[in-house]
Amino acid sequence: MTFTRKLLALSAISALSFAFTACGDDGNDSKKDPAPTPSAECTADACAADGVTLNKCNNGKIEAVNCGANGQICTNNACADKPADAPACTADACDTDGVTLLKCEGGVVNRIKCSDANQICSDNKCADKPAEETPCTAADDKCEGNVRHFCNAAFGKMETQNCADGDMICDNKECIAKEQATCTAKAKKCSGDDTYIVCDSKGKWGTDQKCGNDKICSGEGECVDKPAQAATVIGQPCTCEGNDCHFTISGKEIKAALGDAIMQDATIGAALSTLLPDTANITAPNYFSSGIKGCEGLVAPEGMDVGCFTSDKITFDNSYVTLLSTAVTMLPIMLKDQVDLSKIKVDDIQKYVEKILKDGIPFTAKNGYCLLADIDIDLNVTSTEIAKYVKMDEVKKLLAKVNTPKHNHAKAKTAKCPDGSVLLTYDVDKETPDMGSAKVGFDMCLKSCTKATEKTDCRVADGYSCVELPNGVPTEEKPDVDKVSVCFDQANIKYFEDMTNDFKAFLPAGEGE
Repeated sequence: MTFTRKLLALSAISALSFAFTACGDDGNDSKKDPAPTPSAECTADACAADGVTLNKCNNGKIEAVNCGANGQICTNNACADKPADAPACTADACDTDGVTLLKCEGGVVNRIKCSDANQICSDNKCADKPAEETPCTAADDKCEGNVRHFCNAAFGKMETQNCADGDMICDNKECIAKEQATCTAKAKKCSGDDTYIVCDSKGKWGTDQKCGNDKICSGEGECVDKPAQAATVIGQPCTCEGNDCHFTISGKEIKAALGDAIMQDATIGAALSTLLPDTANITAPNYFSSGIKGCEGLVAPEGMDVGCFTSDKITFDNSYVTLLSTAVTMLPIMLKDQVDLSKIKVDDIQKYVEKILKDGIPFTAKNGYCLLADIDIDLNVTSTEIAKYVKMDEVKKLLAKVNTPKHNHAKAKTAKCPDGSVLLTYDVDKETPDMGSAKVGFDMCLKSCTKATEKTDCRVADGYSCVELPNGVPTEEKPDVDKVSVCFDQANIKYFEDMTNDFKAFLPAGEGE
């Protein structure tokens, strides 16, 4: 085993992001009783996070009972038979038929037919069907200026036709040649975006007349001022309101995503059960919340979502400080047969980890920053050895919290950003024989700038400046990535560069890949 894989195995104890690369003893024998925790005190029986172990409380001490040895599960703090045809669950969901709600009750799926109440399943709940549009008819046809609105009878929907495109005008609900149309003397009609025509005394439309500079034709031939061109809202201030502005990952969810080889390990599993409560949360900002205010002018192309990047941070409950500190002290034990321990700065790693867990991982974006983005992360473990350490169904549920709602990297990396902004695309697609595949797609539209226009483009007073960011991920074939100039907070870039460099300093030379 390489040093890197052993290091990542340690990280799996506490951080799901590294869990899928762990390695160690099998520990997957369902007949093997999990080791009890002699020092743990208790007051009542309780189910462990793996769903098959009952922590029996005997005289104030925990005695681990493997319900799985009898083909049972642990539920309601007791061993019980598995429900027939009822898969385990952690949250409500809609079935693929679109009318069945998979209601999660006590870890068991209860199938509810929304269709019985003439409803559909939407957003993981039964909901009324969207109101059906009333089909249009020919009576809805009309002319607005020189634009014809007419009913497409084949689909029952209204369509539009700009008569000016064929050098015609809209008259009597039809696009016809000017010379064929009749009109009332002195009547006016728009013939184009900035032209109009007047009806002469013979009831015929005259030639096109220009509205003039900074004027457009509106309504029935009236020349009006052009509306002020709206500036792009990319990079403009924004806020988030409501309960959807953050998401959490609980200790229970992390433990549920770890495989039996970890959870039933006498050392690691016992440490996790003791040190990581189900209620311990990692809390992170949801930059793609439904509560975003200030970015209403942005329309996301397919595969991307409107986001509001704000000053916030990822925070960890106190339980993680204790857990990770304990894990780091175990490094010499786990790695003694793999590397020269004199090259591992365990004390420095512990200080580094504790600082992150204590202070959180901060982001700076004073008064918010509107952007378009997609996050599309997908993991697929194919190695039977690695698969012992994770439960991919649970891992994918956690990734769903990180990915943007409409993530689609294939679409997003070819998206057209609004005028005045530029698309940055980061794409990592790795496949290894001893693990499987890991795909990360990240795209975002940020405000373009130059150093000459920095003060007018970049909200300098809020701390933004015109910085250069690499547009892509360096590879062996292309180590030098093109850079683009965008408005961003330099403090974020420096923080993550420093954090990366600090981490690299703890690794022995040649072992950081």
